Amino acid sequence: MQSKLAVLVLSLALVPQMGAEDAFKLTTVVPGRSTPVVLYVFYSGPLPASATSYNLKSDWKAEWQTRQTVPPTIVNIDQVDVDAANKSFTLHLSGNLPKLSDMLTVSWTVLLLSDQIPFTTVTSTPAHKTCTAYLCPPDSTPTPDLSFSGSFTAAGGSNPLYQFEVKGGLILPRIRGIPGYPALNMQIEINQNPKPPIHRTRFDPDSITGGFALTKYINTGGPLSGMRFQAELPEGEFSRKDPSSNIIAAGIATLDFKPLLSPNASFPLYFTLYPFFGMEMGRNLSRPKVVEMIPVDLSNYRGIVRGYMGADAKFALATAERKSDVFSITGTYRVRIPAINEPFLETIHQVTTFAMTTKARHWVESDVAYTIPSWKYLSISGTYQYGELPPFFELVDHKFTIGLKLQAVQATKPAGYKLVQ
Repeated sequence: MQSKLAVLVLSLALVPQMGAEDAFKLTTVVPGRSTPVVLYVFYSGPLPASATSYNLKSDWKAEWQTRQTVPPTIVNIDQVDVDAANKSFTLHLSGNLPKLSDMLTVSWTVLLLSDQIPFTTVTSTPAHKTCTAYLCPPDSTPTPDLSFSGSFTAAGGSNPLYQFEVKGGLILPRIRGIPGYPALNMQIEINQNPKPPIHRTRFDPDSITGGFALTKYINTGGPLSGMRFQAELPEGEFSRKDPSSNIIAAGIATLDFKPLLSPNASFPLYFTLYPFFGMEMGRNLSRPKVVEMIPVDLSNYRGIVRGYMGADAKFALATAERKSDVFSITGTYRVRIPAINEPFLETIHQVTTFAMTTKARHWVESDVAYTIPSWKYLSISGTYQYGELPPFFELVDHKFTIGLKLQAVQATKPAGYKLVQ
């Protein structure tokens, strides 16, 4: 009898605990770091069946403070979006907000005060702002503004082979009377095609593009964080392998989709996607008669008109405070579709062919990277490349390298701004 009574008491004690574990509650706050300003609020448990709506902004309260001794600052909540699939709410904020660069360094408290939902609140743990330099380690959302990748190959009977890739897109201070922000943009690919054995160690760029740009960011609603518009002022396309060169101007529009965040705060995965589309127009500046020891006829190669589109995507595991990546997979896709015949070089099995064609020029690059925890500017990366690089669109055929990557983001640029590289 006593044993049955003990079991009954234990059962009654466990019932409310089991119910508490299954109860709806807010679990995590993740501040956004772009405009429009949002808070991503995750929850656990099922949404109460008695509640008819969760997007009443009057039922929500949000506030932030820099340290415990300072009274919190209340902000306005303009809109609440519900994502039941990811168990999250998106709060759109306005009013007396902290700087975008401080969104993760302040403490956020969110309260849900609906009569139909049990009272629940959650407070974020502020991340420490450790970088005040011009260039900082990449954070968890954008791809780097500056990167330098390198690999080294040693083989018997061959001189050392070095391969490098340099990418950079810097936003400059605004100039009165000029719409948008001026910027510098460049990409250099060095020794992407050679394979051992080689007779000499060389640093000959296979493809160089670079020039000035004007860029403008516009806030949008819905699934987008915003749109970026980039006007490439005449930029150059060069190569050291032959005297070819082009002068190009371009207009590009990029869609910045809101990142998809994992609801599991202890395992912070995220995914970003930035598709773009535009057009390039320009003129060829030189017409060599011999390329790769092949006689060529470029007498009619002058005007350049191309459709230009692609996307940047990233899937990564972030640190607990979502300030940087631990492990990431990034993908870059570019396609140029000439409206007028352009040169096309292809070397397969040591046989090089040349053609003037409007064939689409694809470029695919994918990186798998592990960031060094003690110095987040550096990562160990494996890189896959395939496709054709301007100006002569010589084929880089399914190449995989393992090396190191130095990377940084520009801390002083305005929120939301980034160049297509």
